[in-house]
Amino acid sequence: MTYYPPDLIPEIKKIWSNIIPPTGAEKPPKLPSDKVLRNLFDIVYQTSLKTEEQRNLTYCLYICSKDEFEGFIQHEEYYYKGVLHNFYKDKPHFLRFRRMRKFSISELRRLAPATNPSHIAIGVEPLGSGGLGIWGLIDFGSSWGKLVRGEIGSAKPPPNILIITSLEPGHIKISRSDHDLITFKGGQINYGKSVLFGDKPVDVLLKNKANKFFKSLDFGKRAHEHEPAGVKYTLIKRMAKDQYINFFRSISLNIQSLGHGGTLLLVPENTTLVSRLKIKYPVESSISKILLAKKIELLRQRSSLDMKIHKRKEKILSKDELEYRDHIYAKSEANDRSIADLLNFLGALSQVDGAVVLTDTLKILGFGAEIIIAGEGPKNVKIADNIKGSKGKKISAESYGTRHRSAFRFCSKVDSAIAFVFSQDGEAKVIKKSESEVVVWPDII
Repeated sequence: MTYYPPDLIPEIKKIWSNIIPPTGAEKPPKLPSDKVLRNLFDIVYQTSLKTEEQRNLTYCLYICSKDEFEGFIQHEEYYYKGVLHNFYKDKPHFLRFRRMRKFSISELRRLAPATNPSHIAIGVEPLGSGGLGIWGLIDFGSSWGKLVRGEIGSAKPPPNILIITSLEPGHIKISRSDHDLITFKGGQINYGKSVLFGDKPVDVLLKNKANKFFKSLDFGKRAHEHEPAGVKYTLIKRMAKDQYINFFRSISLNIQSLGHGGTLLLVPENTTLVSRLKIKYPVESSISKILLAKKIELLRQRSSLDMKIHKRKEKILSKDELEYRDHIYAKSEANDRSIADLLNFLGALSQVDGAVVLTDTLKILGFGAEIIIAGEGPKNVKIADNIKGSKGKKISAESYGTRHRSAFRFCSKVDSAIAFVFSQDGEAKVIKKSESEVVVWPDII
C-alpha cells in the first residue's frame, strides 16, 4: 500500500498521546488542526523534493508559536543558572523575525540552506484558517546530537513539541522530544521503535548486564564534603544503567556511520571462549570500564552538589562550591572526550574482518574474532514483534548472510551472549537466545 503526506495525520493522532517525554511529567501538547497538519505535511514533503543550487534540502521545523517557545525557554531557565549552569551547555537561542513570513515551499526553500537539522531549526506557528507562518530561526545547540553519537554524556533533550525533519528527498521524520514517532519515505510509513515496543528493546536486553556492570563497581559508601546527605544508591544505579546502555548505543551508531558493516559480541565475564572464538588480535583492556566508572562517579558528584543547593532557600553557590563545580565540569568534559575517542577507536576495530569482543563488564578481549563453534546453527530464527521477543515470526536462518548466520550459531551455543550485527546498508540487528530460540530484534539502535 502506498501512502501520501495527508495519510500521516490519522497515524500521528493515533500515537501522539502515548509517548511519555523524558521528564515523565509533561503532558503532550495539543496537535494543530487537521487542516493545518495537511498543509504542513504537504509543504514539507514537496519542499524536500526540491534543490537549492543543486543541493538537496535538509531542515528541521519546531511547530509552536513564538510565545510558546519563549515560555519554554523561561520554564527551562532553572537549568541555566546556578545549580545546573553548565550541566546542560546549550541554552536555545533564536532570531525572531520582525514580521511573520508565510510558510510556503518558496520560503522554506530559501531558509533551508541557513539551517542544519542537527542544531538549527525553523520556528513555524499554526495560524487561523489552516495557515502557517515562519516566525524565526532557532539554534538549539549541538549537544543533543553529540549525546546521540556518544561524544558527550549528558544533554538536554529537544522540547516537548511537534518536530518535523526533512532528511533527504521524500524522507520525513516526525518526532516529539527525544522520541522518533514516524518516518515517511518512499510512500511508506514506519513507526519509531519507542512506538512499536513502548520502550527501546536494546535498553531491556541490556538491563541485566547493566546491573551486573554496576555491581562490579564500588559506589556503595562513597561520600564527599559537598554531599552530606549523599546521592541515593538507586539514583547512582540508574545513572550507571543509563550510561552503560548509552555506551553500546553509541558504539552501534559509530559502526553504522562507517558503512562497512561489522559484528560486536558481548559475552558473559569468565566465559570459556577457546573452543568458540578464534580471536586473531587478542587483547585484555579495562579502559572502557575505567572511563565509564569515572563518568558515573562525576555524575554522582555533580548530582550531590545539585541536591544540596536545591534544598536551600538561597540558591547562590559559595566560592568554594563554584570552584568545586567548575572542577567537576572540567573533569567531566575531559572524560567525555576520552570516551568519544574510545568509541571511535572501537568503531574502527569493527572494520577489521571478524567480530569485536567485549565482556558484559566492558573488558575488551580483542577484535578480528572468528566464530568456530562446532555443529550446526539454528535452522530458523524468530524476528521479534515485541520487546521481550516472546512474539514474532520464524524465518529460515539461510535467508541471511554469513555474518548473521555466524552470530546465530554463537548465540545459540553461548547463553546470555548478545550479538550486535551491522549490515553495510546501516541496518543494525541485535541477536540473543531466549529460552530455546534465537531471537532477532531488527534495526533497533
